[in-house]
Amino acid sequence: MDNFRIKKLLNTRHPPHTQKAKGLWVLSRKSQFNQFNIPQSVYLGINIEGVLCNKPVQISSGRSSVCSRPAAHEGMCAVEGLEGWPFSSIAGVFGRPCPETPRHGFIDSERVSGLDETIRLFQRALDVDPRSEILLMPYIDCSSSAIWIPESGSLTIGRGNDGATAGRNSYLLPVAQIKATDSFKKFKSDCGIPDDKHLYAELVSDRNGGVTIVQARAGEPTPQGVTEYIPREQTVEHVIEITEPYDWAEHEALCVALANSTTVVFHHRGGQITCHAAMHCRTNSIPYLIRDEVLVGDTIYPPVVAPVPHDYIEFIGGIQLSECSADVSNALRVAIGILHNSIPLEYSEHYSRLIGYSLGWIYRAAALACLGEARHYKTPQGTKNGMLGTTSRAGVYAKGVELTNAQLATKLASFSHKFVHYSAWSGGYGGWKWYLALVQALKLWNSISNMQIQTAVGEASKLLNMAHNGGWLLNKFCEQSIMSQAAEQSGEFLAATSNSILKLLEARPEVTPGKTVKPRKTRASHKWRITASKTESGAIKLRVNDLDWFPMMPSSAFKSAMQDTFENV
Repeated sequence: MDNFRIKKLLNTRHPPHTQKAKGLWVLSRKSQFNQFNIPQSVYLGINIEGVLCNKPVQISSGRSSVCSRPAAHEGMCAVEGLEGWPFSSIAGVFGRPCPETPRHGFIDSERVSGLDETIRLFQRALDVDPRSEILLMPYIDCSSSAIWIPESGSLTIGRGNDGATAGRNSYLLPVAQIKATDSFKKFKSDCGIPDDKHLYAELVSDRNGGVTIVQARAGEPTPQGVTEYIPREQTVEHVIEITEPYDWAEHEALCVALANSTTVVFHHRGGQITCHAAMHCRTNSIPYLIRDEVLVGDTIYPPVVAPVPHDYIEFIGGIQLSECSADVSNALRVAIGILHNSIPLEYSEHYSRLIGYSLGWIYRAAALACLGEARHYKTPQGTKNGMLGTTSRAGVYAKGVELTNAQLATKLASFSHKFVHYSAWSGGYGGWKWYLALVQALKLWNSISNMQIQTAVGEASKLLNMAHNGGWLLNKFCEQSIMSQAAEQSGEFLAATSNSILKLLEARPEVTPGKTVKPRKTRASHKWRITASKTESGAIKLRVNDLDWFPMMPSSAFKSAMQDTFENV
């Protein structure tokens, strides 16, 4: 092997020449994305033909040696600024071979424990592409990986560091597409991505919840909502199964040999249209199928993109899963991300489960917020009345997350009118805004429990935009800024929660067909409409007629509450 030089990628003024390495180099300087971490300790290995070193490099905890004078023998390395590089750490180093032009499944990236292993990995890459480079970055002990294609509006998620790219029991979700602004086009160009290609951002999620973007490479545009590649109608005569262990070079050569075949199809259980295997099929116009079974004699047709009918069993499953998490902040963030991607997600078979979880958690978060406020309610005896047996906020939340959605609804309905008993509150607590928020939470739950998915989506959107006396309704769990982030960067926002989304899709909730999630009848009336105004003389005028939904309370209690409300407005 010719001389091998390592330099710190993110410190060099001159970009590398391979597109994958160039993409990460550009990201480190002017990232278009703010939801992901960017690796800060990345080194680039390059092959320097005809320039040899005079001695081996000594790596120690101090400063690394730098070799620059020619030598009469080969196999030596030059290192620039590789100080404290964690070859010997527990996590170690991850090597990513980079061909000059991106190739799906080029040479598998792998963990390396020292310069010798790095050189051997690099040599394998050079044997295939003499102009290869190699990226070295700290190894991330990841629980999942993802491919986010912002222009196509596509997110593929899988287990481990290559579940998404290898198509190993992975999931594909249509998400909101990014706007192709001039700055984004410039970013793509700087990354070396041609206009006719799309950016493929490879992400890994560590076990602490962080998401790091580890590659920004070029790839084929992917039709949104399409899960299989079928370029034409044809009858299946031969089926080639794609199974592990994968030999991507062999698969690529086979696809080239079978290009434009009208009789052969590739079948890949657990794969997705964005994985390496699919890309080689697409490049060579060969059908790629992921369905459960493919038989000789089947006739296949190009896919038709259309919204997927609601699956109410999956919807119930999603609602049940919303009752299984105690991390309110993370769950609410995931729920908001799903809601802001609900339109493209309707084209996914996973929509019903995801939207069920989203609606369930938006409801739960609002219910917890209301119960947290209710702890400030004072009884006529002047004592605080904790609805859940505690007057500490943390205690209310801890006990509240253990309740089912229906139990929360019962708690809310029984407390509802007390929010407008102004004499029972002090210090800016309680009041009309909290009452309206509670009503809206119950309206959302009624829509959920009656399986009115689209209505519930609208009610959830209203609930997310409500405020209490001191700010955004849910600001005890998340910063309000996530609302604008989710609205303006919807696809990116959801991609940043990909590990949590994967857990939802992999879960197996126990749902019995025929059973619904309807709660016990809460104390509610669908026939009240109350308006209140003041006459010229200052008297309060109450009027009751039809209303979509309103919490029930004794008329005397209601009049008393409304009288108190207007006297204190």
